[in-house]
Amino acid sequence: MTTRHIHRTVRVTALSVLLALAVFSFVVLGSGSAHAMTRQAASTGTTISVSIVTDQRFFVFRPSAITVKSGTAVKIANTTASELEIRTLQNFYDLLPGGVLTLIPTQSGFVRICGGFGSIMTITVD
Repeated sequence: MTTRHIHRTVRVTALSVLLALAVFSFVVLGSGSAHAMTRQAASTGTTISVSIVTDQRFFVFRPSAITVKSGTAVKIANTTASELEIRTLQNFYDLLPGGVLTLIPTQSGFVRICGGFGSIMTITVD
């Protein structure tokens, strides 16, 4: 192999890795636009309400991050006109338009809207 061929291979590999990281970041961050992360905290025995809304063309959680005590109910309301598939670390749920899903987290994790550029809500359990 020539030195020129090796340099070209290294450049193509580096560009491929950068492109893969950019695509991964776009998918993980949702729509790729900057959204402020909002947090909501609750004490034991209360209920936290989270809404799924349409932001531009994408479905997002409002708030996108919450902190709760173990055993606190988290109600997720689908305020969109679409049926959505919701995923947690443990299960998948179908959430109809206007439907409400109640989760009672005992450990930190996430809730994700599946499909397309679905949003992620982080749940931190104190």
